[in-house]
Amino acid sequence: YKTLKNGTLELTKYVGSEEKNITIPAKIRGKKVNTIGEYLFSERKKLENVKISKGIKKIGTEAFSDCTKLKSITIPDSVTSIGGRNFNECTSLKKVTIPKSVTKLGYMSFAGCESLSNVNLQCNLKTIGSYTFVRCKKLKEITIPSGVEKIKDYAFSACTNLKSITLPKSLKSIDFGAFYACKNLKTMNYKGTLKQWKSVYVNDWENTLLKKVNVKCKDGVIKAITK
Repeated sequence: YKTLKNGTLELTKYVGSEEKNITIPAKIRGKKVNTIGEYLFSERKKLENVKISKGIKKIGTEAFSDCTKLKSITIPDSVTSIGGRNFNECTSLKKVTIPKSVTKLGYMSFAGCESLSNVNLQCNLKTIGSYTFVRCKKLKEITIPSGVEKIKDYAFSACTNLKSITLPKSLKSIDFGAFYACKNLKTMNYKGTLKQWKSVYVNDWENTLLKKVNVKCKDGVIKAITK
């Protein structure tokens, strides 16, 4: 580990054995742990369960990427930032809760999590980033939290079993390819009115299947243009 300017610690290297279950401590030798460093547990093929202790604030880039047996991760409500590609290709991960303390969810955070079927987004985000949930093939439904204004390019692309998504009235735009190849998407539940939905910018590039989706607003339904 290394000591940061504020006196807290960033974990930079894991020197333990190949454990199935790991608890990441909030303190080491009396000093608070602030950050789980980038690539810290990347490609740990035996790792199945991780508990991050309350007090830790940041999870670095690719900290858990390619942990193909990782089944569960407990993220406390002290964490504010989750780096890019953090759980990329964690193909055994089935569920995750992102607490309300999180204000940054990095690029491709859950890309290729093919077993991920339960995502609870409690976080305070403005943007769902590019490729965040690409190829989460078992994800059937998801609710985007209030406050999100933008869903970026290919955020949910190739989520081939996604059937329903709930969108907040704070939403302002959906980027190109955000739902590309989501062939089973049938319903978008929008928490605003018909008038408010009309002000949401939807980029048609590789989003043409959205024309086949019913948009259910608070005061009515915008029916699919094509069947």
